[in-house]
Amino acid sequence: MFYLGLGLLAGVVGCLTIWSLYRMEHLFEVAPLPFALKPIIGGLSLGAIGYFMPEVYGVGYETVSAVLQQNAEFTTILLLIFLKIFATSLTLSAGGSGGVFAPSLFIGAMLGGAYGWIVNDWFPAMSAGYGAYALVGMAAVFAATSRATFTAIVILFEMTLDYSIILPLMFVCVIADQVAVAILKDTTIYSVKLKRKGLAFANDLGINVLSVTPIKNVMNDDVEVLHVDMTLAQAHEVTERQGHHVYPAIGGKGVLAGVVRPAELARSIKRDGSEGRVADLVQAAPIVAHPDETVMTALRRIGDEPDPHVVVVDRWDRKLLGIVTPTDMLRLSSRES
Repeated sequence: MFYLGLGLLAGVVGCLTIWSLYRMEHLFEVAPLPFALKPIIGGLSLGAIGYFMPEVYGVGYETVSAVLQQNAEFTTILLLIFLKIFATSLTLSAGGSGGVFAPSLFIGAMLGGAYGWIVNDWFPAMSAGYGAYALVGMAAVFAATSRATFTAIVILFEMTLDYSIILPLMFVCVIADQVAVAILKDTTIYSVKLKRKGLAFANDLGINVLSVTPIKNVMNDDVEVLHVDMTLAQAHEVTERQGHHVYPAIGGKGVLAGVVRPAELARSIKRDGSEGRVADLVQAAPIVAHPDETVMTALRRIGDEPDPHVVVVDRWDRKLLGIVTPTDMLRLSSRES
C-alpha cells in the first residue's frame, strides 16, 4: 500500500519535472533579452539558490548517500525535491551543459526519502526505513520522466544487488510510468528536446508518415478569419466570399476565441438581424492541436466529431496559426500509400 502511494507521487513529480524544463526553456526563448545575458541571469539565480542550499549543485552523490543511510533532515529532503527540479530546468534553459539522468535520480531519492519519512512517522511498525523508499524512488522518477521503466529497474537492482527490493522496485516503477503516461501521453523528458527542435519521431517500430509528420507541415496558414468584434453583416460578407464550412474566430492579439459556422450565422441574421456581433455566435473549436503535435495525434482527437476541421494554435498563448482540413490529411495519407 505504501509503495503504491510512492508510485503515484513519483509519476506526478516526473511529469512536473518534464513540464518545468519545457516551460523554463520556453520562457528563456521568448524573453526579450540579449543572448549573452541569459546565461548570466541563469548563473546568478543558481548562485543564489546554491548559497542557501548547496546540495542542489552537481550530481549530489553525498546528499543521496545521506538519505539512503537515513542521515538527513526531513525539511532539507523535502525542499531539495523542488529546488533540484527548478535548478536543473534553469541550468539547461539558460544554456548550461548537463543531462537529466542524474538529476532525475536525485529528485527520486529526495521524493522517496521525504515520503518514507512521513510513512515512518505515521506507521512506524508497518513500514521500512525511509532509505528503502528513497532507493525505490530514484528508479521511479527516472521511469516516469524517461519511460525507460525496464532500464530503471535493472539499473537500481545492479546498484544494490538486493533481491528483496525487486518486487517493490518493479511495482513502483510501473505505477509511476503509467501515471506519467496518463498525464502526458507519449511525452518524455527526452522527446521534449526533439519536439522543440522540430524533429518528429515514432514510438513504434513500424514507420507511419502520419505519426512522424508535425501538423504544422500540413496546415494552411493563410486562413480567412472572423474577428469577435465584427458585426454579423461583416461576417456574412466574408463567408459569402470564401464559402468555407467553418471559420476560426479570433480576439485580441490573434488569440483563438472559437469557430463560427456559416449556417449558424445565416440563421442568426434571419432571426435577429445583422447588427449583432460575431462574439455572440462563437462556439468552442471541437478539435484543437499544437504545431509540434503529429497528424496522427490530431486524427485521434477527431474520433466521431461531425466537424473534422483541426484548428492549430500556439501551445502557450493560443494564437491562431492555421487550420487543417480533411483534404489536407487525405493528401498526406495518399502520399504514404
